[in-house]
Amino acid sequence: MKSDYYDLMKLLLIAFFFFSFQIQNETSPAEIFIRCNQAGYLPEDIKSAVIFSKSPVEGKKFEIIDASTGQIEFTGRIEPSLHSISKFHYFYTVDFSALKKKGNYKIK
Repeated sequence: MKSDYYDLMKLLLIAFFFFSFQIQNETSPAEIFIRCNQAGYLPEDIKSAVIFSKSPVEGKKFEIIDASTGQIEFTGRIEPSLHSISKFHYFYTVDFSALKKKGNYKIK
């Protein structure tokens, strides 16, 4: 009787950890890294950033946000992945050259 109880508890414990692991993996945000020119761009410059990700983010929206006001100044979509680099399976470039307004911005 005790043996059956402990076997059942072991099974439930294993199922709980497996289920918890699955939920965590499914709800965790993708690791996304953005690289851009930290020195800045002139208003007429070509402006782009590079996105590295372990999960696909193609088609998702990116925003250029005014750092002082929090206002969205530019919105675009992430285009299909070009190729993979190193441990990242997805590599994207985004273009926001249409943004001509001077200011301090962040990419989201």
